[in-house]
This record gives sequence, structure tokens and C-alpha cells, in this order.
Amino acid sequence: MTATPAAAWAQLVASLAAADAGLRDPARGSEDPVDRAEGYQGLTALLAAALEVYVTADPLRPAWWRMVTPTRKYLGDNTDSRYDLVQIDPTRTYRITGVRGDDCYLAFCVYRGPDDGHWSTGIAANVHHRDLGVAPGERFELVLSPDPDPDPDPEPAGGRGGPPRRWIQLPADATTVICRQYFWDPAHARPATLAVELVGEPVGPPPPLTPAAIAAKLAAAAHFLDDSVAVVPLGLPPANSLLPPFAFLEGSPGWGTPDNIYALGCFDLGPDEALVLRGRSPAAAYWGLQLWNSMMQSLDGVHHRVSINAAQVTLGADGGWEVWVAGRDPGHPNWIDTVGHRTGIVFCRWLLAESFPEAPTAELVALPPR
Repeated sequence: MTATPAAAWAQLVASLAAADAGLRDPARGSEDPVDRAEGYQGLTALLAAALEVYVTADPLRPAWWRMVTPTRKYLGDNTDSRYDLVQIDPTRTYRITGVRGDDCYLAFCVYRGPDDGHWSTGIAANVHHRDLGVAPGERFELVLSPDPDPDPDPEPAGGRGGPPRRWIQLPADATTVICRQYFWDPAHARPATLAVELVGEPVGPPPPLTPAAIAAKLAAAAHFLDDSVAVVPLGLPPANSLLPPFAFLEGSPGWGTPDNIYALGCFDLGPDEALVLRGRSPAAAYWGLQLWNSMMQSLDGVHHRVSINAAQVTLGADGGWEVWVAGRDPGHPNWIDTVGHRTGIVFCRWLLAESFPEAPTAELVALPPR
């Protein structure tokens, strides 16, 4: 542990300096000036997350924090999703309650690992809406505790007139819970109502902050930054291609979900070029394709169409999809906009897919004349 607040602050400043050096490293990320400029905006989002999750949050006084907004994005956000996070103490018992919104996917993932800000090392538990047995508009409850279920219920979920309820036993290294919600129409989505409470003896107001406590918090924020900028800017895959789909493994570092299958690619386009992506999606709770910069931030989805999902895509006669990635409208219904980026990342997600997706293809083509 860093001994003093001054030393921990110096560590955090050094982490930011190292992040700046990474952005300017020609061997990393993209040389696209728009992408490079957004890199610094991406660092501010990482810093905001580091401060909120590791300096401000208090596991003994839990509260949901909205991780991603249209202007604060980092580490692989999705324009169709809402992410909420709460830090927990694995020696305590928590109750999460809520009413499901109109999502197509709802899940709670408990992450394990060090409590010093370094990335998680695995998943302790993952419970999605099918596990909960809860429909849109219905109430649900999760109990998280280090001990055996404090209220075992032999009846089916929702018995005794209560909402569907699940229990999760916390391992000794549990640190974080993330709630994920995916929507087909995020602009008009009705998210779940969420609450979280500590169960047991009231803890009272927080004690005065000590030098050791703030030093540990600042050091944790620095560790989160260090681990994050070791990954971003993301080394770009081969230009104008998509790599084969892959599943997130429960022992993988970071805040992924085992319910997802991913496919990653890269576009590198001239002003009159487009990347045409083709594939087909198995039945899934959610399928979507979107564009990121090299900081793994979604492009501007407020003012531009930078993503498309299964409810929005126009399918071909054979049931397959064709998506055009370009800087101007090619006259195709499935166009997504590169928003002034010459290079960037294409990212696909399949949630709770009934079968493993086939690999999409990519073809570089000339845009129709203006």
C-alpha cells in the first residue's frame, strides 16, 4: 500500500503520464488524427471511472453508479446498453431489488479479484433474466452473502407471493457487481428500477477520512488506469477484416460477461470506400454490430447511426445481413457511419446465442458516385 496521500497522488499522476505516452506511441492504436484526438477524451473517461469506482464508492453504503453515458464511454461500451455498477464488501450481505424494464437482456455479474483497483481476475457468479424467471414489468430480488442462503426457499421462484428471488454466495475476493441491460430501441428504452441495500447491522455515517484510507483509494485509481491503458489504445486487427467469433471466458480479466460471444474487426477507409460486412445471426437474446475508436469507445451515437442491431437491420432473402461501414450514405438501409474516422474498430456481440455464430465476412468496395 502507498504510505502517504502525496505519494499516492504522485502515483496517479505518473499513471496519467504513462497513458499519455501510450497515446503518442506510433506502435499503438491508430494514426488517424480524429482517433488520436479522441484518445485524450477517452483518458478523461477512464480517469472519471477510476475516481468514481475506487475513490468515491463506499461498499458499506452501496449505491448504483451508471458507468457509461453518451459522453463518458470506455473499455468497450455498447450504444444499445446500460451498465450500472456497485462495489461490495465480500464479508457483508446485500439485497438487490428492482422491477425489470423493457430490455431484451438483463443480467447481474459478480466479479472477483484484488481489491486494490487492479482489473478483476474472474467471475464469481452471473444471473440473467432467464435465470431470474422475470418478465418485463415484474419485480425481482437477489441476495448476495458470504454465508449460506440466509432465507432458503424450497418453493419455486416467486413462491409465497413474493418476487422471483435468487441467492449468490460471495467468495472472499468478490469486489464488484455490474448490472447489464440491452435494448432494441435504446432511445426510447425504459430501464429497470434498481435498488441495493446492505443487510444486517446499520453501519452509520462514514468515519473521518484518514491519510491511509485516501492513499489506498488514490493508489487503487492509479492501478485501474495502469491496467486499462495497457489495453487501450487497442492494437488494430488487420485492416478491413473481421476476426472469427470468440467467447468471453469466466477466467478472463476485466468486466466482460460469459453470456456474450464477440467478433472484432477493423476498418481503414478512403473517402470513397466502404467496408461491406456480411453474416447471419443465430437466435439470440441480442445481436448487434457497432463502431469504436481505438480507445474502445463507441462513436457518436447521439448524432449519427454508428450501430445496428437485430431489430433494426434489414435482412436479405436468405435471412443473412449485410452492413455497410462508410463515411457517407451509400444508399443502403444498413449503413453505419464512421463519423469522420478513417480507421476504427468493428465489434459484434451475440448474447445468449442458441448456437455459435458463423464468422462474418468483410469486403472493401467503392462507394457509389455522389
